[in-house]
Amino acid sequence: MLFFFLSKIFWGLFAPSHIIVWTSIAAAICLTAGRQRAGRNFAVIIALLLIFIGMIPTHIWLLRPLEFRYISVGHSLDHVTGILTLGGGQDERFRLTATYALARQYPSARVVCSGGSNALIGDQNDIDS
Repeated sequence: MLFFFLSKIFWGLFAPSHIIVWTSIAAAICLTAGRQRAGRNFAVIIALLLIFIGMIPTHIWLLRPLEFRYISVGHSLDHVTGILTLGGGQDERFRLTATYALARQYPSARVVCSGGSNALIGDQNDIDS
């Protein structure tokens, strides 16, 4: 349980999107303190990060290997021993419905539903959050 809280705090501070925020704060502090060169350097880093994240399709490059690594649901399989459904996220209801359809299609398969809410604060049983 301690690792869960520490990982949430760490990711909240050091997520890639938050690094841009921290770099912006560093630029503002440098410019306010009269360190013009360091402030400009931080501003250039921010601009390059925004261009790299916002304009280059890095998300497609990063997700492509995952999309084609496993057989999709539409293909028929000869023998299925287990069905694993990852919980949490925005589309949890879709995942559970798809799991139900697969469980009916392969009645001898064991079904495992993992996960749940990853919220530190709030109702952790609420699917709509």
